Amino acid sequence: MYITYESFKNKLNTKLTLGQDFYNSLVVTILTYPTRYVSDWRINSPMTKLIQNVTQSREIKFGDFVEDITTEYIGLLGYTNLDKNIKDNESDDILNVDQLFLDNNNN
Repeated sequence: MYITYESFKNKLNTKLTLGQDFYNSLVVTILTYPTRYVSDWRINSPMTKLIQNVTQSREIKFGDFVEDITTEYIGLLGYTNLDKNIKDNESDDILNVDQLFLDNNNN
């Protein structure tokens, strides 16, 4: 009922790795919107803003990892994971939920 440590570690490392695409995108953002990093009205230095971008990205990726690993554990416990995109019948909007699963024992 558990995933192996190696599988857990690999999933974590895969999710948290900031590849070259991330840094390429960051450079493009800096060049496109320099005032996000350097301005008379910025209280933080450009270096602080860059660190903030990288750490915030890693925090978001860690949250995605926790959601993914929770989905996997729910499946290991015998539940059926359902599509996380559900339709709101009143507005026809598609809603996204973190976890949606079916208890196979009680339907």
